[in-house]
Amino acid sequence: MILLKMTLKKILKDLLHPKPILYFVFIVSPWLFGAVEHWAKQFLFFCILLAFVMWTFQKKEENIRFFPGFIAGIVFLFYLFFQIIPLPPQVISFFSPKRLELAKTISSLTNFPQGIEFSSPLCLSLNPKESYFYLLEFSALALYAFLLYQLLSSKKEISTLILTMIVNGLALTLFGVIQRATFNGKLYWIRELTQGGDPFGPYVLRTHMGGLLLMIVPIGLGFLLSQYSFSFSKEEFFSFRANSDKDFFKKYLFLFFLLVISTGVLMSKSRGVIGSFLFSLFLMAIIITFNETKSKRLSFFLFAFIFSAVLFTLWLPSDLFLEATERIIKTPVNEEARGKIWEESLKLWKLFPLTGVGLGGFEDAFGLVRTVFPGPHRVAHAESDYMELLVEGGIVGVIPVMIFISTVIIANSFKLKTIDEKNKKLAIGALSSFFAGLFQGVANFNMSLMANMLYLVTTIVILSKVVELAQQKAVDSLQKKPMAEKILSRYFHGSVQ
Repeated sequence: MILLKMTLKKILKDLLHPKPILYFVFIVSPWLFGAVEHWAKQFLFFCILLAFVMWTFQKKEENIRFFPGFIAGIVFLFYLFFQIIPLPPQVISFFSPKRLELAKTISSLTNFPQGIEFSSPLCLSLNPKESYFYLLEFSALALYAFLLYQLLSSKKEISTLILTMIVNGLALTLFGVIQRATFNGKLYWIRELTQGGDPFGPYVLRTHMGGLLLMIVPIGLGFLLSQYSFSFSKEEFFSFRANSDKDFFKKYLFLFFLLVISTGVLMSKSRGVIGSFLFSLFLMAIIITFNETKSKRLSFFLFAFIFSAVLFTLWLPSDLFLEATERIIKTPVNEEARGKIWEESLKLWKLFPLTGVGLGGFEDAFGLVRTVFPGPHRVAHAESDYMELLVEGGIVGVIPVMIFISTVIIANSFKLKTIDEKNKKLAIGALSSFFAGLFQGVANFNMSLMANMLYLVTTIVILSKVVELAQQKAVDSLQKKPMAEKILSRYFHGSVQ
């Protein structure tokens, strides 16, 4: 009995630690319908806030570290807060004259006294309630990224997180395949699709599910290439020595997992998702080709992986893959309503160029310029992360986001040459996953899907942490060398700093 109590006490103590809570958030978020609904965002925010409180009380005297771009992200959060606080009409008129004009028009329609100037405080956002939930979501993302960056302190912990990502992606894909085979028109076989959709797994739209899965594959491949070697010579591949390797089963099992997840990506039927997936893997092959000093065969490995993923998809859900391929080939982009939505979104942005209509205000404001989809059909988003950010955030909102993205890419890319080959492969995989998420946002909307944003942020944290730990390892090893060897190392290879 005493042993049982001690065991339960230890388990409870381990669970009441910020890291398991962050892992819980990371795992469960896609299963909550992508964490797109308000209740899911509030629940995940509470979990992350709880982890932050625990970390604060358990924190030792350690230096707090920030990954590249973090300050720009905080500036963006302050701007979101600025969008939802009531401001005097004079301030609103300075930042967004059209916003004040709309308020006056609405007031005149509700019997506002004639000849009296509008004096009520206003929010820059046309829909402060929706903007609040975006502020909640992005605050949770910033807090999650900050905590994860502090808590990942070793290569082993990073590997555990990546393996968790792979296993969760595998479970989501298999669940999607099973649900498709037994689909009764409801999510989880119990929840009605009240506003339609094209579901896959827990997601209402398979495009969004594909957008999450495509970020798992490049970082998973980077992990495999950094942990295990893959030989392509006939002698070594078929030799007893290669097949008796203790890691043989493990590495090919994870490779199979990634092929299954790739099937989920190709099942999305989305040109944006499939194109982003192929783009990220080709980009990864190119970067490895230019950075790998020992072998050029790794790029061939990635091309072989793409080919295998297509064959695997043709075997499992061939009808969906062929349907997506036919759509890619036969349907011109300019014939779709998406192009028209982008055109009219630009017209809407010109009405609110500086501060936008407020995050979450697109649907309310789009009626000012809308001509597409006449009738009751909803146009809730601009069908592009970047277009919607421009419309809802204006120039002031776009600038910190672009600085954030640029800082993450540039700061880590320049450091790749200073780290060892194994960590470089993992970092390139994480960088390719980040690019996959960014590229997919060109023609699809993900900002309201907190789960997808969590996975995108996780790739940033892993990328920055791998580079930091690898550089610190290089510094530590250099400090242990004799002085003469240090001078020669700096002379021939440059400073590791």
